[in-house]
Amino acid sequence: MVATDFEDRAELIEELLRLNNAFGIGIIKLNTDNIEQSEILIPSKKNETIDWETVDRLIEANDDFRHFIISINDVVKSDSKIVHGEVFDKIKSEQDIIKYIKEKQIE
Repeated sequence: MVATDFEDRAELIEELLRLNNAFGIGIIKLNTDNIEQSEILIPSKKNETIDWETVDRLIEANDDFRHFIISINDVVKSDSKIVHGEVFDKIKSEQDIIKYIKEKQIE
């Protein structure tokens, strides 16, 4: 997960750590002035198991996440090594990221 700013609230940090434990999600604080100086707040990690209770909770709370999980399931069922761009975000080059930051006026 990437964001430009994180509030230093114990509740938020606890939730981010829970997501890290459940899914291995890493947290990056993006430096919009100098991308190379962005900071990894919580490193990602590979998990061998999935916290299905958390997945179910997120599916109920967020319809976009439910569609994302359905898309992942479709890719896994198809046994395809190709990830389709219309379903998942494109991996952006540094130039694309800089352009996106400027276009969206992210600071």
